[in-house]
Amino acid sequence: MAQGNPPGALREFEAGKQILERLTELDPANTRWQRDLSVSHNKIGGVYQARGNLPGALREFTALKQIMQRLTELDPANLGWQRDLSVSHNKIGGVYQAQGNLPGALREFETYKQIMRRLTDLDPANTDWQRELSVSHNRIGDVYQAQGNLPTALREFEAYKQIMQRMTELDPANTGWQRDLSVSHNCVGDVYRAQGNLPGALREFEALKQIMQRLTQLDPANTGWQCDLSVSHNKIGGVYQAQGNLPGALREFEAYKQIMQRLTELDPANTDWQRDLAVSLAWIGSIQRRSKQPAEARAALIQARDLLKDIVQIAPDHTAWRSELVAVESELLKLK
Repeated sequence: MAQGNPPGALREFEAGKQILERLTELDPANTRWQRDLSVSHNKIGGVYQARGNLPGALREFTALKQIMQRLTELDPANLGWQRDLSVSHNKIGGVYQAQGNLPGALREFETYKQIMRRLTDLDPANTDWQRELSVSHNRIGDVYQAQGNLPTALREFEAYKQIMQRMTELDPANTGWQRDLSVSHNCVGDVYRAQGNLPGALREFEALKQIMQRLTQLDPANTGWQCDLSVSHNKIGGVYQAQGNLPGALREFEAYKQIMQRLTELDPANTDWQRDLAVSLAWIGSIQRRSKQPAEARAALIQARDLLKDIVQIAPDHTAWRSELVAVESELLKLK
């Protein structure tokens, strides 16, 4: 199958599904064919989800779940099937979340967690299952956070972090787990920040930064990790700003800017990176204005404004970018 070709992939997956549907109709008791059919539903659902067809994705992931529910009822001791059933709940929860159906998403993610908890109780040494359990905590935390239930979100994110701390202690060289641990620190830090616990937020964002500094040193060409490192500087700068530590905030926002300058030089057409560079400049200009450095503030804010104008022209319907442009123009007016 050609990579990056969703229409072609969909045709192939649909053809495979039709064959398996005919086979399972001929022999409904053949559990291998039933499981293969569930896999085809999962693949088709993934293509629909990538194309933004959420109803189509939901239909396919629900078919996956129904098959795995029947199979696990036939053989509850089959742990592989139990894991496949958990995947279906995770996938359906993701679609519900994208549709804004947070109660539905929470229900599916909770079932996902319950299955993975049973599996990890049976085999605590299975690190793949431990990671799946950590993901379920993260997904549930996201929903509670979106619902404004910060104490429960914090509990879930802390559980996510605790699992990843144990796993990274088992294998410190596993960079994927290190990155997961950094994400957990970011999640916990965001909740602390929302609760007004600035020291707690700063501690978590510093931990995020330390992990990403180590990872980017191992692989400086990994632009995803560079972005994660830039996020840590942005988050720390925001906390320092809220604490009134303007020199500390300026230092972090400058580091944020330097990373984004390097990334935008690598890929000038990446509008998300251009936006991040503009945001870093806007923060720097805002702090310089408050620090009685009008000339420096004006230069940074004008650069931020021009970058945002350029990307808004590319995506005029992007309301967040337009709002950020208005905010920068408001900061410039304060200098007059």
